[in-house]
Amino acid sequence: MYRLDITERNCRSRGVNLNKQAAEINSKLKAAIAPLECVQSETCPNQLAERTVQQLVQLANVRAPIKQAEKVVIKTQFWRNLVEIAAIAAAILFIAAILIPSLSYGRYQYRKHLCQRQLGSISRSIDQYCNDYDDKLPAVATKTDEPWCEVGYQGKENHSNTRNLFLLLKLGYSTRPEDFVCCGRRQKRFTPFKISQVHKHNDFPSRKHITYSLRIMCNPPIKKIVLGGQPLMADCNPVFENASEDKFEVRLDKELSTHNSINHNLRGQNVLFCDGHVEFLKTRHVGIPQDDIFTLQNIEVYRGIERPSCETDPFLAP
Repeated sequence: MYRLDITERNCRSRGVNLNKQAAEINSKLKAAIAPLECVQSETCPNQLAERTVQQLVQLANVRAPIKQAEKVVIKTQFWRNLVEIAAIAAAILFIAAILIPSLSYGRYQYRKHLCQRQLGSISRSIDQYCNDYDDKLPAVATKTDEPWCEVGYQGKENHSNTRNLFLLLKLGYSTRPEDFVCCGRRQKRFTPFKISQVHKHNDFPSRKHITYSLRIMCNPPIKKIVLGGQPLMADCNPVFENASEDKFEVRLDKELSTHNSINHNLRGQNVLFCDGHVEFLKTRHVGIPQDDIFTLQNIEVYRGIERPSCETDPFLAP
C-alpha cells in the first residue's frame, strides 16, 4: 500500500493522468488489502519444526533402508594350508641345521682357547714358585703310601694330589681360583671359591673347584728341569670321573682306556707341558713311544695310591 501511494503521488507530480480503469483498479486493490493491516505476524513454533524434521527422517529411512553387510565366508583348502606350513617349517629347520652347529662349534673353540689361557696363567704361577724354591715344582710333604685321590679333604694329612696346586693360591702365586676350573666343563652350578677363603682351607673345597689333573711325582719335590718337555698338567683325567669316594677302586677297561677328558665333551684335552706351552691333543698319548698320560704302565686296577716307577712315565691325576 505504501508503494501504491508513492506511485500515485509520483504520477500526479509528473502530470500523468490515469485513466478511469486504472483508478478503479487502484481503489479495488486498496479495499482488498486493507483488512491485512490489522493482522499480527506469528513465528513458526519450535516443536513444529522438530516434528517436521523427524517425520522427514523417518520417511527417508522407510524409503531407503540401510543394507546390512553380507557375511562373506572364505573357504580355504586344508591341504593347501598344510603344505604351506610344512614348507615354512622345512625352511626353518634347514636354517637351524646350518646355524646351530656353527654356533656350537664356535662356542667349543672359544672355550678350548680360554682353557689354554687358564693353563698358561697357572704355568706362570708355577714358574714364579720355582724361581723362589730352587726350581722345585709345588709339592706338599707326603708319604708314598698315602692316597692322592681324596680331593676336598681338609685334614692335616696330605691325601690329595690337588694340594700341590693349592699351594699356588695359599702362598699368593695365584689370585684367581676360577683359573683352576675349566670353562669347557659341563657341571652343575656350585658356589665359587673366593681368594678370601683360601686361608681357611688346606685344599680345594671339592672336585668341582679343581677340574685339572696334575702330574704325580715319584719322589716329590722334584726340579722342573728334570722333566724337560714332558706333560705337567692337563684337563681332568677321565679314568676317575665316576670313581666312588667311599671306596676308591677303578678297573681299567677298553672304554676307560680310550675316553678323552670330559672337560671338552670327550673331543680332546689341553695339555700343559713343562716348557710352558699348551697344546690341545685329540689323543691321550704323547712322546715316543706313545704313552698314555692318564694311566700308569702295566696297572689295570687303581685304588688311589699308585705312583709311577720313574719320572719318564707321566701320570696326571686325579
